[in-house]
Amino acid sequence: MQSYFYTAASLAQEATRISQQLTSNIVEKTREVGVLGHLYDHCEERMEIIPKQLDSSFDKDKIDALKRLLALVSKGHNVQQYFAQVIKNVNSNSFPVRKLVYIYILRYCDKEPDLSLLSINTFQKDLADRNPIIRHMALRVLSGIKLQMTVPIVLMGIRKAKADFSPYVRKTACNCLTKVLELDPQQKPTIIELLELFLNDTAATVLATACGTFNKICPDRFDLIHPHYRKLCKRLSEADEWGQLEILKLLTNYCRKHFVDPQKMVDLDHQLFLDATSDLLMSGNPSTALNACLSLYYCGKHRSEIGQTLMRLYSVLGDDPCLLSIFHSLCLEDPQLIQPCYKRFIIRDDDPVEKLEILESMASNDNIHWIVKELQHYCTSPNTTFGVRSLHTYGILATKFPQVSTEALLFLMRLTKKQHPLLVGEAIIIIRRLLAQSQASVKDSHAPLVIFLLESWTEIHVPMAKASIIWLMCHHLEELVEYAPDCLRLGALHFVDQDPIVKLYILNLGLLLKNHQPDPYVEKVFEYLLELGQYDRSMDVRDRTRLIRGLCKIDKQLAKSCLMGTHQAPSLIAPASRIEFDHRFWVPVGIAVTLCQGACGWIP
Repeated sequence: MQSYFYTAASLAQEATRISQQLTSNIVEKTREVGVLGHLYDHCEERMEIIPKQLDSSFDKDKIDALKRLLALVSKGHNVQQYFAQVIKNVNSNSFPVRKLVYIYILRYCDKEPDLSLLSINTFQKDLADRNPIIRHMALRVLSGIKLQMTVPIVLMGIRKAKADFSPYVRKTACNCLTKVLELDPQQKPTIIELLELFLNDTAATVLATACGTFNKICPDRFDLIHPHYRKLCKRLSEADEWGQLEILKLLTNYCRKHFVDPQKMVDLDHQLFLDATSDLLMSGNPSTALNACLSLYYCGKHRSEIGQTLMRLYSVLGDDPCLLSIFHSLCLEDPQLIQPCYKRFIIRDDDPVEKLEILESMASNDNIHWIVKELQHYCTSPNTTFGVRSLHTYGILATKFPQVSTEALLFLMRLTKKQHPLLVGEAIIIIRRLLAQSQASVKDSHAPLVIFLLESWTEIHVPMAKASIIWLMCHHLEELVEYAPDCLRLGALHFVDQDPIVKLYILNLGLLLKNHQPDPYVEKVFEYLLELGQYDRSMDVRDRTRLIRGLCKIDKQLAKSCLMGTHQAPSLIAPASRIEFDHRFWVPVGIAVTLCQGACGWIP
């Protein structure tokens, strides 16, 4: 009986020892897993031991040093000085060591091509390694050496990798074609032959990579796509999210090149692409869903589902600037696309002002009254910059839709009593445009408005607003002949300190008033203005003064017809970025639309 107790006690001790050993192993494994995060925070410490660790005979020290180097690289440090010591470990028998070495070499092989050539035999040997990750990294390093003499070796490796059983390696080989073309452009015929082989692949990931390479190397060689068009349409949903972008780009260009307008006819092959693209509208990747919307927009017939997808993305992404620029570009071409959802673009205090442009582009006869009332609220915002921007949009819509012009005039007249000069100046500019658009039969009713604006002349500090008041005075001179001399006096009072555009309008008013009703007082003020303008600092003002003097000596009526023949007010325009950049020539999801400018090499 006692022997049984001894046996049980020994078994319990053995179980305790095994449990402690397992616990220590688990703790060690946990420490190894967390070492990269630890090194990322303390990688700058004890950097002097890195060379010793790289030359150590223990794999653990090498792994620790390599992880420390990669942590330094990820934090933006330059650790190129360790390249010679790192590349010596490329022949290591340890897979973790070799993998970390290749990651480091991939970062600096283009900067150290000569040292990389010393191990080129090892890279070629690793192309036949059992592990596909090693084969993939070896091919990437070979193509990353920026020396033209390595092009034959890389092409040989690509041909060998084309028959590899791993799609990951074949995908890498296809990516290397672009690097070979950069090193030796004369190899383009050979590269296109290899690309055609990759287009015959059955793996969706390889097909997506081949499409991306096609878009970079030969985007106009659609004869290579003809045999594979249906296969690409059917395998579109099987590719990864970023590979779907490349396939969509290729197929969209293909359809726009070879199919007729979808509004006229849609054949079976065209419908095959539309059906495959419609499945991507519910993709979890916003970029994929946006590109699918773009493809259906330019190649499809029914666009209702596009608007639903865009609003779903807006619910997920919120007021993202890139997404808002896409909405604006699409609304400029087709306002009906998301017009039913215009109430979802209400602007709050912390929202981007780009939503104002979307509201402007979605305005129609059905919703203009709602949008105008919303903009009136924005114009009184404590944020002056936002208020001026809203007022500018308000003016554009008021001139575009005559049914709200009367309401807009009343609101703008109330707004001129505000204290902020920028708001007052913008309001006067809009009033000028609205009055210029009115019919001649109601001009008499505009005279009190011009008188009201003239009374606030001394409180206005925006040059274009002052110029607008003078323009209105010139335009309504018949009704305001009694007030015109006083307006000319106010303009001449501080003529030297005025902006050049205001000086030009003052000279025009003086010429018009002199020819309309000769008066010694007006003639003296006009001569005084001509004397000041003759020596003005602005070249435009000096030229205008000499022109008026010369024309008056020839014929006063000729001067009037030349300078004041037509009273056409300048149209209200959008911000400068919208004038210089035409959205119609760039894809809505391109960064060119977001930045409002193109770049050399970008394809419209």
